Amino acid sequence: MTRFAYSIAALSITMTSVNLSQAASFDSDLALLADNYQPIVLTSGDNRLAVLAEFQGRAMVSSMSGDQGNSIGWFDRELLKQDLSEIENLNVGGVSRLWFGPEKGPYALFFEPGTAQVAETVHYQEAITTVAFDIVNQTPQQVTFEQDIQLVNHMETEFSFHVSRSVALFDAAELAKSLAVTIPDGIRAIGFSASTTLTNAGNKPLSRQTGLISIWELGCFSPNATIAIPLSQPLTEVTSYFTPTKASHTKIVDETVFYKADASYMNKIGVPPEQTKPIIGSYNPELNLLTIVKFQFEPPEDGSYVNSVWQDDVDPYGGDVTNIFNYGLLANGQPGPFYELETSSHARELAIGESLSHYHNTYHFSGDQQQLSILSEALLGVSLQQLQQVFTATN
Repeated sequence: MTRFAYSIAALSITMTSVNLSQAASFDSDLALLADNYQPIVLTSGDNRLAVLAEFQGRAMVSSMSGDQGNSIGWFDRELLKQDLSEIENLNVGGVSRLWFGPEKGPYALFFEPGTAQVAETVHYQEAITTVAFDIVNQTPQQVTFEQDIQLVNHMETEFSFHVSRSVALFDAAELAKSLAVTIPDGIRAIGFSASTTLTNAGNKPLSRQTGLISIWELGCFSPNATIAIPLSQPLTEVTSYFTPTKASHTKIVDETVFYKADASYMNKIGVPPEQTKPIIGSYNPELNLLTIVKFQFEPPEDGSYVNSVWQDDVDPYGGDVTNIFNYGLLANGQPGPFYELETSSHARELAIGESLSHYHNTYHFSGDQQQLSILSEALLGVSLQQLQQVFTATN
């Protein structure tokens, strides 16, 4: 038995049919975005990062090889060619996007008050998807946004927040320093940070009894990767969302959770704060791409993390810190277009004017596999060989 499990027939989100080709270049994606938006391009050497103020200061795709280099990350290209004004529950994607939790439960932000909490009634509030953020400062490597937002939870608690968000592209020295590693010669690398501060701008403190809020950062990437989640102490089973876990896709070996992110079935797993280390990663052999996410992890004394499992009668503040989302099969029977690496801040009662912050740093490495394996072992505690072979016995 997993800690929690449930099944649903479908998720109530909007997504177009997708082309799974990895041929998209950064400049072609930039041109597509520029048709309807004003993308901000952060640069450092050959590294590029495209950011949209129109979607909450969302990082969309990156490149390690200049404008003509391959885009890293996933967003729904076909969807963003359309008029989105009448479309609800947009699943736009992007390599680092801002949401807020919890998704489910008595304090849910993804269901309107008075509605049943089922897949068919999922509702994305404007502040979670389509609010444009104001640019308050911009340099070649960093852009800072601000915006005032309103949210309401399933209990009808109304929230007012001031959001400050900074997206920064690291230079080579900053990248190595932020990970405390030496980048081997011959390895291409890119790293960027999404840092968000949420300030209570309402007229009353946040209360556990009426609902707390977490900062939730998510990144979409091309599938067929194996994920490693290092653990701070042994874990018997992961949290299971949407559908039960499968031995073919989830394994705990010693103090590492491995997950096959192939987008072949709808599934999500989570790791609670007691076992969390502030780092997760993945390796995609088709792209020869090692991805690392390092994030802020400062659990409060009461250990409160909002709980988004789709099951009743659970502790609403007994949730997870890290999550992996595996998108399921498409209508044509083909694997879905992405998987997600997700992290969340803790939740706490905020006095008027008090703030909560969370950073979520994303790094990509490509090059000689032996050198990549050294990096993987240094950061995740596992080699590329382990990442590529861990599920061989259950394929």
